[in-house]
Amino acid sequence: MKTFALMHFICICILSYGQNSDSLNKAKIIGRWVSEEDKRSEVTFTKLRKFDYYDKKLESSERYRIQNDSLITIDKLTGDHFIYSLEGVSEKYLSLMYLPSGHLLLFRREKAKQTN
Repeated sequence: MKTFALMHFICICILSYGQNSDSLNKAKIIGRWVSEEDKRSEVTFTKLRKFDYYDKKLESSERYRIQNDSLITIDKLTGDHFIYSLEGVSEKYLSLMYLPSGHLLLFRREKAKQTN
């Protein structure tokens, strides 16, 4: 009985850790990000959608989800899935690796403009 209780506790801890991590990453990723490689490239995350802009023009809009250490986007028109490894997210930086090519994408958070 003690072994069963211990295994049950370990399973709950493992499942809870992944869910909390996903929720934390999703909360951190929300906002507007500018590419470090090309300042004309921007991405904005809301609670449910990812918007890609180039030169202030909307290029794509996709639903997304965060699962473990992956960002998975779903193209609205085709239903295609795109997978990124979520390398890191902080208050200032977002680092994604596009899979399967391995292309690293680094973004800096764009701060909201102050109004006087």
